Amino acid sequence: MKKHETRETVVVRLYNITDRAVEETLRFGLDLRGAWRSNLLEERSSGLDLKSTREVELSLGPHEIATIEVEQGGSRLTKLAAGLVA
Repeated sequence: MKKHETRETVVVRLYNITDRAVEETLRFGLDLRGAWRSNLLEERSSGLDLKSTREVELSLGPHEIATIEVEQGGSRLTKLAAGLVA
């Protein structure tokens, strides 16, 4: 997890270590404004639906590396990075 290089967002990288597809939910300690899948260069490719104001659902294929960019709604970015709980 790290701050995006040019935007006031946080980038999270995930890796599915299994040989089967999985459904995952990321839970954050603060409200989110939006979430996107992105490539390894951190260029947005598609929007992700928020399950709630603090949760993002996503699917990962077998052994897939996923890059997710999230934007916090309201407070400072550093609080979002500290509030990640999943």
